[in-house]
Amino acid sequence: MLAYLASKKQFLKDAPIIEDLVRDAVKANLNFKAPENEYQSWRNSLGNAMFHVMNSSEIPDDAGIAIEYRLNGRRFRLDFVISGLNEQNQESICIIELKQWSEIEFSTLNDHVRTFVGRAIRDERHPSYQAWSYSTLLKQFNEYVYENNLELKSCAYLHNCTNGDVINDSRYENYLRETPVFIKGEFEGLRDYIADQIFEGVGTEIIEKVDKSKLRPSKHLAE
Repeated sequence: MLAYLASKKQFLKDAPIIEDLVRDAVKANLNFKAPENEYQSWRNSLGNAMFHVMNSSEIPDDAGIAIEYRLNGRRFRLDFVISGLNEQNQESICIIELKQWSEIEFSTLNDHVRTFVGRAIRDERHPSYQAWSYSTLLKQFNEYVYENNLELKSCAYLHNCTNGDVINDSRYENYLRETPVFIKGEFEGLRDYIADQIFEGVGTEIIEKVDKSKLRPSKHLAE
């Protein structure tokens, strides 16, 4: 289910009030009233961090943008999705997991880290794992994605984190190989990553086709 949907050009125009637009879209389209902390996170992550990433001619103006996209039948939402065509003229989607985490510690749990969330230090899934799991679900269960050989890439952006030693540690290599993490000061690297996947824009039609697609296991998954 789609909340906020627009072109990159429109997103840049909306950035000064993006938290209001996303809050209203989530309430109207997803029937969810966002708490104040989530409202503030949209201002910081979208209106500030992602605005600076996307504000470049390297990313086409008519690339599609979806924010707070809820996968059909799932409770979780994808923070930021960009769609278009790659250099091979293949339909492509890039999923970005946004985190406001600043200080990160190792966890004793597999595939987890520890960070300050909800007024306490908690064990949280590594953001690469989260973004990777979303793209994997689409590849395995979204009929439009696997029948049309849509390219799917994912990454995470921790725009408040200044030290990447823990989050990029080799113990998370399996996920980092597929889904890299970018931290504060690396917005140009994230921009290049997006530009490599989205060479040409075709509006929001790719995201809309994915959203309307049937959900059924792919033949590869069944086998």
